[in-house]
Amino acid sequence: MSERDTELVAIPRPTALGSAVLRASRLAEQAAGSVLGPVEQVASRLAADIAEAVVAQIDVDAILRRIDIDAIVRRVDVNALVARVDIDALLAKTDLTPVVERVLDDVDIGAIVVESTGSITGGVVDSVRVQAIAADGFVARIVDFSLLRTWRRKRRDR
Repeated sequence: MSERDTELVAIPRPTALGSAVLRASRLAEQAAGSVLGPVEQVASRLAADIAEAVVAQIDVDAILRRIDIDAIVRRVDVNALVARVDIDALLAKTDLTPVVERVLDDVDIGAIVVESTGSITGGVVDSVRVQAIAADGFVARIVDFSLLRTWRRKRRDR
């Protein structure tokens, strides 16, 4: 590097004028902050009041009448929506007592008991009849054997 390049790169020392300008800019910044703070608050409140006044003038019912709710609902993926529902949590919050009472009111428990016991009883009676027939046959064979009827029957059948 040449000597001239060094002079261009060297940082000049602050002068009295430069220091005064720096102090003045800091003071101006502080003054602006102390003035702009309250101005900013007033402007913010004014904007909120204007927005509130504008919104109060809007006829929301008229806007809602213009919206096609059916078109919006057709775009909803009901399966995805239902998949996000926690059924266990929903049932935990649901009082099932009225539901059970309504179901029991609609169902004729007496008829179910009569029908089920009737079919069970019918099955038992049929089973007893079959066993009685088998026992009758067994007793008949014992009596026939005792009285030698089996031999006579076989002889007669020839």
